[in-house]
Amino acid sequence: MKKLKLYNKKFKLLLLSSYVILTMPVNELFAETILNYSPNLDKNKKTISLFTSSGNISVENNSSSNLNRISLTKNTIVKQSQRNKYVRNYYADEKNNFVRTYNLKDNNINIKKVKEKMSELGYSFSSINGTFDKELQENIKIYQNEIGLNETGSIDEITWKNLFITNEEVQKITEFNQKEYLRFKNEFVKEKDKKDFSEYIVVNIPSYKLNMFDSDDEVLFTSNVIIGKNSQKTPFDTLRITSLKYNPTWTPTPNMLKTSLFKDGGVNKSWIKSHGIEVYNSSGERVGVDNISSENMRSYRYTQPSGDNNALGRLKFETNSSKNIYLHDTNNKKLFKNNKRDFSSGCIRVEGYEDLAKLLKEESKVDKGLSGKKMYFDKVDNEVPVFFTYFLSEENNGNDTFYVDIYKKLK
Repeated sequence: MKKLKLYNKKFKLLLLSSYVILTMPVNELFAETILNYSPNLDKNKKTISLFTSSGNISVENNSSSNLNRISLTKNTIVKQSQRNKYVRNYYADEKNNFVRTYNLKDNNINIKKVKEKMSELGYSFSSINGTFDKELQENIKIYQNEIGLNETGSIDEITWKNLFITNEEVQKITEFNQKEYLRFKNEFVKEKDKKDFSEYIVVNIPSYKLNMFDSDDEVLFTSNVIIGKNSQKTPFDTLRITSLKYNPTWTPTPNMLKTSLFKDGGVNKSWIKSHGIEVYNSSGERVGVDNISSENMRSYRYTQPSGDNNALGRLKFETNSSKNIYLHDTNNKKLFKNNKRDFSSGCIRVEGYEDLAKLLKEESKVDKGLSGKKMYFDKVDNEVPVFFTYFLSEENNGNDTFYVDIYKKLK
């Protein structure tokens, strides 16, 4: 089994060789963008005026049908016409900041920059241009595999970040990781003083990864996970898995009730039906959706029954969390294919939930629980702690991988 160097006691500082950043003069870059990707603008007619003043560029079109006004500062669009989709979607950032995701058949000057960068790294292309062709898609998949990402074949934010990261950014991330390691180490010791343990789980938020370790810090298991979205961040409080709950029901959180169910002073009956929610009164009797009104809607209990369509999937990992944070399966497994996986309301969705369960309980007991439809609890033999970390880089397949600062902790 491989040793996960990031969490080993001998913490490895991540270093990276120099990257060459390709830039273009502001006026040339923007002019190329306009003339190449705005077919409605006639470059032979004086309908566009470019001028530079204190580093700013303004572009005006005399014809209001195409473009009202665009102002750029260091190639960042400040204001633009909502009607001109060409200019809105096709511009490059002078500092190589991520703009948007690019996919097969897209055309963009930034795609050319990606081909140029990947060519420097040893990838071959028959043509260096702004077209996202199948050759680029295959090279992107190879690159993503090499740095431990899902092979989406798209130029997403994390792929862009790893291609164009600067030495300055690497230095900041290295210093941040050192501090984060000390925080994690202190939390680890504190939790061990509370109650000793041998195996433990670490969920690293920026990498959307869960690792389970044995007492020798060897990796026993790795899985993709989905974490809390920015508006409902996953807390960094250490948890203990206490039991497994097979075929769980799901009760919408208070925040979800507020934002999805109780809307504009009324009840969202279509949401109840589309999510298969069952409604009960205080006596435990089932209530029909048509009987719910704005006057009585808050007096009922809303529950999604067990089954394949349940939001928690087939298994829930119960914890001692005071904030009702836990790990679970999901009925929306396609989301694990993304490289950006912050979709939950704070809890952790585990792609390899079955394998994780079999490390906590006997395999035969897990198989029995998942093969049936009965809802019941099964206490784990040893409560396993779950730590949450925020490392912005780690080693994958012998390569350094850098992650997007999704919770904006790097200042």
